[in-house]
Amino acid sequence: MSTTITPTVGRRIHFWPNDEHAEQLGVFDYAQPCDAGVLYVHEDGTVNLDVTGPSGSKLAAYRVRIVPKDEDCLEGESHARWMDYQIGKAAQEAAAPATEPDTGNA
Repeated sequence: MSTTITPTVGRRIHFWPNDEHAEQLGVFDYAQPCDAGVLYVHEDGTVNLDVTGPSGSKLAAYRVRIVPKDEDCLEGESHARWMDYQIGKAAQEAAAPATEPDTGNA
């Protein structure tokens, strides 16, 4: 079961480039994702990203799909995935019991 995380502007996310984007970013280790920041969230849930490659090369990626960790991406698709930490944190928050706000009245 995957935890849903709503993308928002400014959040960090892992970017997994296709071959074309990997070449533009100077990727030399396909086992590691590139760092990316969310610039814009489209109504369909895709995002525009500011991506930084392993040597500092930059790429603007448009309408990138966020693929849940337990799903495969499409062949040849650049895609984004939330970091394990973010997934764990979202799962903890979803499992936490709802609490009433403390109003200071005893």
